[in-house]
Amino acid sequence: MSRLVDVKKITANVLGLKIDCGNIETYKIKRLGGGSEGLVFSCCGNRLAVKEIEIQDDLPEEEAIRDIAAGLYLKPYIEKGILDTVIEQYDFFFCPDPKHTKIFSFMDLAEGTLNALWPNIDEKQKVNIIKQVCYTLKFLNSIGVSHSDINSHNILYIGCSNGNISCGDAVIKSKGYKIKIADFGMSEITRDPYSGDKDIRMTAYMFFTLENGFQDEPAPTFKSKTRLGKLINTYVLDVYASKGDASIFV
Repeated sequence: MSRLVDVKKITANVLGLKIDCGNIETYKIKRLGGGSEGLVFSCCGNRLAVKEIEIQDDLPEEEAIRDIAAGLYLKPYIEKGILDTVIEQYDFFFCPDPKHTKIFSFMDLAEGTLNALWPNIDEKQKVNIIKQVCYTLKFLNSIGVSHSDINSHNILYIGCSNGNISCGDAVIKSKGYKIKIADFGMSEITRDPYSGDKDIRMTAYMFFTLENGFQDEPAPTFKSKTRLGKLINTYVLDVYASKGDASIFV
């Protein structure tokens, strides 16, 4: 992977706060979970999340900064209002440590994961979320980004009662929730259109298992147990094939 970012920074400017590597612990509030390459905490009065990435022998620096590199690459699309459905990275800094070097990345704070939300929403909301995820990933692939680790823990959400949601080339009308794709620690950035085969299969599998439970079968050959489950694979493939919305989703 070509270097897209110089991580040798020791301060970050976030929401008007100048945060240095010497007092980061005073900003942390609560551990929220872990991504593919670090721990995530709420911070700064619960206004932000901070990811703590520890560089070790089994996590080389080139791999550790993929999440940061993707955040910087996508930031112009987010700031221009083209992409509402990806976690925004505000800033980061590099923290030398006697044992293991650490990188701290400051980003949007979401309300929870899709895995927790899915059982508590109705079919129209589920369809709306499927649209958001599919159109966002299709756009990411078109600008040369493959997420490569799509699962229901890496799809976050925030409440969004009304208005339009920009998912790249598509605008989706909110049905109550806006998704935020997170954790680009395994992503690939080519800057050229990417086929997205890996993301397509992961997306189909994620929605099938959310709706039907775990199945030890390769997507897209699932035997769905629900009406929505039977529609998921067709819709995921339609979006990626640029065929537009199936009428049943309107």
